[in-house]
Amino acid sequence: MKNLLTTKTGKLAVAGVVLCALGPLLALTGLVTGFPAFVVSVAGLLLCLIAFIASCVGVARRPRAPFVWPALVSVGPVIAGAIIFASMSGHPRINDITTDASAPVALANGEFPAANGPLIASHYPEVKPLLVAAELPAVRAALAGIIANDATLTLTHTSDDGFVAVATSGVFRFKDDVAVRLDAVGEGNQTLVNVRSRSRSGQADFGVNAARIRSLLDRLQSAVGGAG
Repeated sequence: MKNLLTTKTGKLAVAGVVLCALGPLLALTGLVTGFPAFVVSVAGLLLCLIAFIASCVGVARRPRAPFVWPALVSVGPVIAGAIIFASMSGHPRINDITTDASAPVALANGEFPAANGPLIASHYPEVKPLLVAAELPAVRAALAGIIANDATLTLTHTSDDGFVAVATSGVFRFKDDVAVRLDAVGEGNQTLVNVRSRSRSGQADFGVNAARIRSLLDRLQSAVGGAG
């Protein structure tokens, strides 16, 4: 352990671990939030990966050389990073998701990219409008309660036919915009619910927006029931 900071590999491992922890710390304290904080942690993961590979090579060549501690220090972040990035794979490179691409829910500052529609349909077929067997005022009241009790959502606008909120992620404090549109259908005893969730930063959301929409609609369906 005393040799950890006396080699380049050891210094890389320590620097990587520090950066990995620094990203969330900066975000949680509000000094840097969102993508910059995420980049800090990714840089730390890359340093840990370099240190781990270099340590393994060093141990293989000279088992008694001071490479064991850098390997042990850096292996934790490397494994955690691999698990996280593996869970992020398989998602399309988009960050704007809606339940109805042909008539997307309106959000300020940007139109819905038409090219996202086919990708949503192929990767997230479960993200679709929810038909609720309840009148619009009852659905609106249920949604208001769901949003109010969700610690990740901050309501920014309300109207007779919907809501707009800002979603904040737990670690890096990413900000996403969420909008809900309610339409009375039939004789007014049913309500069609559409949701849109869009990330403010980055070009890919790794499935976060689709998961948020599914969660919101699932909770609404549990609260008031759904017809399809």
